[in-house]
Amino acid sequence: MANGATVSHINVADIRNMPVQLPSRGEQSKVAELLNVLDDKIDLNNRLNDYLLELISSVFAHRFSSNVNTTDLKNVLSISTKALKPQEHASEIWEHYSIPAFDEKHRPIFEPASEIKSNKYQIDNECILISKLNPSTKRIWMPYCSSNNAVCSTEFIVYRPYLKEYKSFYYAAIDSPGFTNYLLEHVSGSTGSRQRAQPKDTLHYLMPNPSNEEIKNFCTFADPIYRHVQINEQQTAKLELLRDTLLPKLMSGEIDVSKVDLTQLTNNHLADC
Repeated sequence: MANGATVSHINVADIRNMPVQLPSRGEQSKVAELLNVLDDKIDLNNRLNDYLLELISSVFAHRFSSNVNTTDLKNVLSISTKALKPQEHASEIWEHYSIPAFDEKHRPIFEPASEIKSNKYQIDNECILISKLNPSTKRIWMPYCSSNNAVCSTEFIVYRPYLKEYKSFYYAAIDSPGFTNYLLEHVSGSTGSRQRAQPKDTLHYLMPNPSNEEIKNFCTFADPIYRHVQINEQQTAKLELLRDTLLPKLMSGEIDVSKVDLTQLTNNHLADC
């Protein structure tokens, strides 16, 4: 239906008059019922993760917000700036932790390095990421790095704990309101959309520094919770892919919705999610 000698186009009137093939109302209801099962599980995962992260924050604040020794951040964390040039890795697929990816679904995207235009920081699952761009909108990430080619935007500050077994403790400290307020006090740029915190200024932030035994006890509590959050995020990604793959096939009749057993889907396929 497109026309035009140089640039093909379709006008709005033609779009409005395009025939759209739809299944019967009963089939549409069955499709919606099926996909609602997936949506409900996705929503449950998201709400559970919100609760678990709030639980860790509350426990951290209760244990370490007052009457605890402190030390400069530089004594427990280093800032990594090891950069990779995408043009030197054109044949690779990168696991890209970007600002847009965080804002959209809080998960990395996998894309060819050849399609990435600017240098990135190399990261692994021992890192802690926090955005230096517009710190009034907190973007903090504990990357799970499911590949060997994980990178992040240079708009993130990449912290590495000197003692990697204490990463959960230091992540909770970076996630705390005290650190966020410190970032906001050390920004450059005019008010608006391009304020940035200065990574070197964060090296002097006073981190809680309790005894090793207290840090270990907190990590024993927090490590499995953070891991569960990551598992939920990975499951949600799979469920969203399944939902988005099923929808056009169900609507077109390629998959007969009447033969899909919702009870079996709920009891078996989602039992471990």
